Amino acid sequence: MASILYTGERLRVGEKLISDSGRYHLILQPDGNLVIYNEPEHEPRWKTDPRGNDVSYVEIQTDGNLVMYTDDRQARWASDSVGSIGNYILGMQSDGNLVIYLESPTGRSPWATHTEEPEEPTPGPESEYCCTVYDRHDEAVFNGTIQASSLTSAFMKCNQIREDNFGTAHSISEGSC
Repeated sequence: MASILYTGERLRVGEKLISDSGRYHLILQPDGNLVIYNEPEHEPRWKTDPRGNDVSYVEIQTDGNLVMYTDDRQARWASDSVGSIGNYILGMQSDGNLVIYLESPTGRSPWATHTEEPEEPTPGPESEYCCTVYDRHDEAVFNGTIQASSLTSAFMKCNQIREDNFGTAHSISEGSC
């Protein structure tokens, strides 16, 4: 199971986004509710309470708005996080916070559930990710391999490198550069 949903991707009824720690998950329930649960207690931490129980999927739009739709594209709930057109990421973080990030150029977060709770860091196995940072002329100003425990963590590390190098965009891929 993934911890990230990208612009245009859908989370359908019964599907989950699971945090990298495995402690939290977001699920679109059959009753149309989008809920964050913590494990192993399986306690709800946040939910949407949409209008109607005929929700079929949740989608992150190109304007950064997270919307719950019926099969015939009737909106039942929205995060109201409309921003500029771009590539957005919905991430279920290991601290229990569900966050929408603008993928580039700023990496800003227009919306979050604010359900994070501090937790003890647990070291996990790290993998290699290739981070490339581009300037405003689309020329690479940084291209290097970084170590991270997850794609979400790699994205955040690469975004910090972008900020440190005054880059305007970045890309991340699995494996070394």
